[in-house]
Amino acid sequence: MANLTRSLVKASADVDRILQEMTEVTQQREGAIVRLEQQLDTLSDRERQLQQEIETLEKIPLPAAKYFASIVERTEKRSAWRDYALFGLGVVVSTVIAIVLRLFGV
Repeated sequence: MANLTRSLVKASADVDRILQEMTEVTQQREGAIVRLEQQLDTLSDRERQLQQEIETLEKIPLPAAKYFASIVERTEKRSAWRDYALFGLGVVVSTVIAIVLRLFGV
């Protein structure tokens, strides 16, 4: 009888452990589902925004879009040359300052 009771207690403990593991796995899966639903909502919102932007862009006449692209392209080229010029001037000025400081022994 004692052996049967010990076996029953052991089996009950095993069932409790298995049920606890199943509960943990279920909670993990529920959490994963919630995260996936949140990501899906975020992506759906982003899709709606992009769809609205596409619809807006489709309404713009093609010549106007080409003109805007040409203006942006020219501005980008100008700003690139300006950046190169400023970089070069920065190198020259810092070199001159370093030479002057060295001449004065600083």
